[in-house]
Amino acid sequence: MPADKSRTPFSRPRGHSRNAPYTFDGPPVDIILRTADLVDFPVHRTVLEVSCSHFQHKFNTGSLGEEGDVAVKAQSMRTPPVVPMPEDSKTVDALLRYIYPVDPPVIRTVDDAFAVLRAARKYGMTHAIKGTKTIVAELADKEPLRVYAFAAARQWEEEMRVAARAALAFPIMEMYADELEGMSGGAYFRLLDYHRRCAKAATNILSEDTWFQNIIADPTFNWEPAWTSCSNPKCEAVREDGRKDTRPAWFHYYLLGIYQALAARPRPQTAADPQLFQAAIMRAAECGECRAGAPTDLKQFNTLLVQQIDRAVSKVRAQRTNFHDITHYLPTTGWFGGEIGHGCRLAGKQERV
Repeated sequence: MPADKSRTPFSRPRGHSRNAPYTFDGPPVDIILRTADLVDFPVHRTVLEVSCSHFQHKFNTGSLGEEGDVAVKAQSMRTPPVVPMPEDSKTVDALLRYIYPVDPPVIRTVDDAFAVLRAARKYGMTHAIKGTKTIVAELADKEPLRVYAFAAARQWEEEMRVAARAALAFPIMEMYADELEGMSGGAYFRLLDYHRRCAKAATNILSEDTWFQNIIADPTFNWEPAWTSCSNPKCEAVREDGRKDTRPAWFHYYLLGIYQALAARPRPQTAADPQLFQAAIMRAAECGECRAGAPTDLKQFNTLLVQQIDRAVSKVRAQRTNFHDITHYLPTTGWFGGEIGHGCRLAGKQERV
């Protein structure tokens, strides 16, 4: 069927317009916004001027002259002029809810959120921009890859950063979204690279002996935590080279569990996983010397560790860098390089970790 050349990109569906199910009329209205799907929103010019820099400029300069801006001449003296809008009624309804004293819009999908945010920026609607950006951030917590893809397609750097940070809660290499098919290789690379460098920054904290020693030496704590040493032979950790380690094996297992989790999900909350904490406490309970102080000492240590990881990850910025093996994070030195490695003894038993 040949294309209808008489229709423009802004052509309206044939038929009569209808009023919006929720009107913003209140006092006598003086303008009507007609959406692309032929829904009329009776509104007030003053409200648009105060809330939308786009309309303020158009009204003040009398420069209405393109589709989406044209004020259609009123059919009668009692009928307000009509301004055709290229957005659909769902989007316009959301925009108006931000500038009228009514319930805020309910936006549940990434598609709708970006449609509203795009329109809010186009019309210079400050409150709508702020409100929708909050919704985008909430959606990013659930669908970070989709939000990142939508933002990348529009080159919206701020939303890309928000989504990239939210993606730290997920194992990035296992994630997929249909929008990836249309994403540029460069944009996807930067997301993977950011995730990799955050993982490196987070896991490096566990490889820094200096940081652990500073905690022990800090006079403000006035403690000798249970995780620093244990004289019980059944609680000893043995290095791969056969040398004994004064730190108890249960603490090594605890750090190794956090390390592996951070490699996949490099955000501070990962280190606060209660399952990892409980597993460590259960191991510590097997040692009569450690069981009393381990819960309190490990909880305080975990609080400090989460803060340290947060600071380290917050310093990472998305940038173009050389891409290395995204799946390999284990260092060659430090607590997990040639120390606890692949085997340690707990309660006199050889185990694999």
